[in-house]
Amino acid sequence: MNHLNPSIIKEPWTSDEDIELIKLYMNHGSKWSYFSVRIKGRSENMIKNRFNSFIKKVYDLEKTK
Repeated sequence: MNHLNPSIIKEPWTSDEDIELIKLYMNHGSKWSYFSVRIKGRSENMIKNRFNSFIKKVYDLEKTK
Protein backbone atom coordinates (compact mmCIF):
# COMPACT_ATOMS: atom_id res chain seq x y z
CA MET A 1 0.00 0.00 0.00
CA ASN A 2 2.82 2.44 0.82
CA HIS A 3 4.38 1.91 -2.61
CA LEU A 4 1.22 3.16 -4.31
CA ASN A 5 0.58 6.09 -2.00
CA PRO A 6 1.51 9.27 -3.93
CA SER A 7 2.19 11.23 -0.72
CA ILE A 8 5.14 8.99 0.23
CA ILE A 9 8.50 10.69 -0.37
CA LYS A 10 10.96 8.48 -2.20
CA GLU A 11 13.82 10.99 -2.12
CA PRO A 12 16.85 10.49 0.16
CA TRP A 13 16.45 11.48 3.80
CA THR A 14 17.49 14.98 4.77
CA SER A 15 19.59 15.81 7.81
CA ASP A 16 16.58 17.66 9.28
CA GLU A 17 14.49 14.48 9.03
CA ASP A 18 17.29 12.47 10.71
CA ILE A 19 17.48 14.97 13.56
CA GLU A 20 13.70 14.94 13.98
CA LEU A 21 13.73 11.13 14.01
CA ILE A 22 16.40 11.00 16.72
CA LYS A 23 14.54 13.57 18.84
CA LEU A 24 11.28 11.64 18.50
CA TYR A 25 12.97 8.38 19.43
CA MET A 26 14.61 9.92 22.48
CA ASN A 27 11.27 11.33 23.69
CA HIS A 28 8.85 8.54 22.71
CA GLY A 29 10.79 5.32 22.14
CA SER A 30 10.03 3.18 19.11
CA LYS A 31 6.52 4.38 18.22
CA TRP A 32 7.00 4.26 14.45
CA SER A 33 3.36 4.92 13.57
CA TYR A 34 3.38 8.06 15.76
CA PHE A 35 6.58 9.18 14.02
CA SER A 36 4.96 8.78 10.59
CA VAL A 37 2.39 11.40 11.62
CA ARG A 38 5.14 13.80 12.71
CA ILE A 39 7.51 13.19 9.77
CA LYS A 40 5.31 13.92 6.77
CA GLY A 41 5.74 11.80 3.66
CA ARG A 42 7.50 8.87 5.34
CA SER A 43 5.80 5.58 6.17
CA GLU A 44 6.19 3.72 9.46
CA ASN A 45 8.36 1.11 7.79
CA MET A 46 10.58 3.70 6.11
CA ILE A 47 11.09 5.43 9.45
CA LYS A 48 11.91 2.19 11.27
CA ASN A 49 14.34 1.12 8.56
CA ARG A 50 16.02 4.52 8.48
CA PHE A 51 16.42 4.57 12.23
CA ASN A 52 17.88 1.07 12.34
CA SER A 53 20.30 1.68 9.46
CA PHE A 54 21.29 5.15 10.75
CA ILE A 55 22.02 3.86 14.24
CA LYS A 56 24.02 0.96 12.81
CA LYS A 57 26.18 3.39 10.78
CA VAL A 58 26.81 5.61 13.82
CA TYR A 59 27.56 2.58 16.01
CA ASP A 60 29.99 1.16 13.44
CA LEU A 61 31.80 4.51 13.17
CA GLU A 62 32.16 4.75 16.95
CA LYS A 63 33.34 1.16 17.10
CA THR A 64 36.19 1.79 14.64
CA LYS A 65 37.51 4.86 16.55
